[in-house]
Amino acid sequence: GSLGNRVVVATYCAFAAPLAPLWALPVIAGGLLVTNSYVGLVAGVLGLSLAHPAWIPWIGGAVGLLAPFMIWWRGNPVDSLTGRYQTWRLCAATLWGGPRRQLWFGLGPGAIVRLSRWWSVRGWIGQFYRQAHNDLLEATLEYGLIGAAAVLWWAASIGRHLVGGDPLAGAFVAMAAAMLLQFPA
Repeated sequence: GSLGNRVVVATYCAFAAPLAPLWALPVIAGGLLVTNSYVGLVAGVLGLSLAHPAWIPWIGGAVGLLAPFMIWWRGNPVDSLTGRYQTWRLCAATLWGGPRRQLWFGLGPGAIVRLSRWWSVRGWIGQFYRQAHNDLLEATLEYGLIGAAAVLWWAASIGRHLVGGDPLAGAFVAMAAAMLLQFPA
C-alpha cells in the first residue's frame, strides 16, 4: 500500500534499509528515489552508514550520483524547510506563551491539527499541516514537557545500547533522524 503519503513511504524505506538483505537494497533504494524525499534519503544514508560502516564510500558514491537527479526532479527544499521552521516557531511560542500547566502537560492529542488550521487561516503559515514535521516537538505540544521527557527517556534507554555495525542501531538512527524532520511516529 501507499501508507497514505510518499514521505511516509520514504521514512519506512529508510528504516528498512539497514535491516534489509543485500538483494533487497536496490528495491529499497528505488523506493527512496521514487518517493523523492530528502528526509528519507538522509535517514536512509545515516542508518546504512551506521549499520554497515565499511559501505560508507559506496553509499557516498551512490548519493553523489543520485542526489543531483533527485534535486533536479524534486526541486529546492528551502520552501519546505521554511514552512516547517515557521510551524515549529509557532508551536514553541504556543507552548511557552501559554499557562504553565500547558507547558507541563501540553494541549492534548490532535492539538497540531487545530492550531495549524488556526495559523493557516490567518496566513501565519503557508499551508495547513496535519503534523508538525518533528515528532518530538509534536509530542511536546500535545503532551507537554512531561511527554517530551518520556519520549527522550525511551530514546536514551535504547540509544545507550547502540553500536556501529548493528543493523538495529542503523534502523533506530534512521528513525530518529526522520522523526526530527518528518512524522513517522
